[in-house]
Amino acid sequence: MKTEVQTALALLAALATSSAHAAAPTVAMNSHLPTSAELSMISQAGVSAVRMDFNWLSFQPARGTFTWAHLDQAVNTARANGLLIFPSVGYTPKWASSLPTCNDASTDKAQQCLNKPPANVADWTNAVTAVVNRYKGQVLCWGIWNEPNLKGFFDGSEDDFVNKIFLPAAAAIRAADPTAKICGPELAGVGLSSDWNGKNGTCVFGQCIRNGWEIDLAHMLDRLGPQIDIITQHAYEGTADAVMHKLLDGETTAGVLVHDSIRHVIDTHGGAGKEFWLTETGWALPPGNYTEADVATRIVDLYAKHRQYADGGKRCAPAPTRAAPTIRGRCGPAPSTSTTRATRTATTASSGPTACRAWPTGR
Repeated sequence: MKTEVQTALALLAALATSSAHAAAPTVAMNSHLPTSAELSMISQAGVSAVRMDFNWLSFQPARGTFTWAHLDQAVNTARANGLLIFPSVGYTPKWASSLPTCNDASTDKAQQCLNKPPANVADWTNAVTAVVNRYKGQVLCWGIWNEPNLKGFFDGSEDDFVNKIFLPAAAAIRAADPTAKICGPELAGVGLSSDWNGKNGTCVFGQCIRNGWEIDLAHMLDRLGPQIDIITQHAYEGTADAVMHKLLDGETTAGVLVHDSIRHVIDTHGGAGKEFWLTETGWALPPGNYTEADVATRIVDLYAKHRQYADGGKRCAPAPTRAAPTIRGRCGPAPSTSTTRATRTATTASSGPTACRAWPTGR
C-alpha cells in the first residue's frame, strides 16, 4: 500500500515573546522513528535537529520489560550525523492503560490503549525515569506527550493531562536529570476540533471564535508554566505568511479577531521572556495537497520570513484574512513505523495585493 509521506518541520527559537528581535531559527525535522537512511538525508539537507517518538508502548511493552534497541539505533545514528535530538515521550501500552479492555487495532479512539491515561501514574513515572536515565546528556529537550488536546492522542481532560501526565513526568525528568530541559505543552493548533475547548470561547449557532488552541494554550501555561523551560506549539497553515501571522498577528475574518496570536497568548499567560519553539508545521507532499516544488518553496519561504523577523527586517505579505479558520494537526501516531511523521494541513491560502510592513515587535 502506498504511504502518504508529508513534511513536518520545526522552527526552534521561532519567535521572541518579549524582546525586539527573535533568535535566528534552527530548522528541525519531525520523524516518528527515523531509519539510518532518513537520518542521513535529514542531515544532508542542513537540518540541525530531529524530533522523534520515544513511545512508552514500544520501549516498555510489558511491566518490568524494557526494549531499547530501536531507540539506541535512532539516537546513535542521529548523533553520528551531527543531529540534536528532541524526543517526544508518550502513548500508553495496553498493560498500563486505564481501560483494561482497550485495543489499539480498533478504529474507535474510545477503545484504543495508546491515548488513555495510565491506570497507575507510578507506572508512567517509572517509564519516564527509565528513558531519561538511559538517554540523559544526549537530548536537546524532553517533550511530554503529543497534542493532548486531541482525543486521538490523549483521551482525557485537561485535569487528567496536568495531574496524571505532565506534572508527574516533569518531576521524574527533574529527578533523573536536574540539568534537563522540558518542552511543552505540544498542543495541536486547532479550533473547533480541540477536544478540550473547541466549543468554548465566543460561540453563536455552533460557530466559535477565540476557542480551541487559544484557550488550551492559555490554560496549560497558567497551570504548567513553572515546569516548562521552552514553550512549544503546533501550527499548520496554507502558506508561510499565514504561519507567521498565526505566530505574530493573530487571525481575522472580516475584521473580526478569530484567534489571537500565539505570541500574545504566551506573553499574557506568564511566558514572556521564555524561549518558544514551533515544533510542528509543514505541507503535504504528493499525493497530498501540494507538489514537491510547492512544499520546497513554502519551507524556504517560511525560513526566510522568520530570518527577516529575527533580523528586525521587513516582509511583504497579504493581510491575515481567510475564508475559514480551520487548521488540522497530525493524522496520528505511528508507533511501529519509521516513515517520516505524517501531517495534514489546511488548504486555505491568502491571496490579493501585498503590502510591505515591518514584523511586529511587541504588543
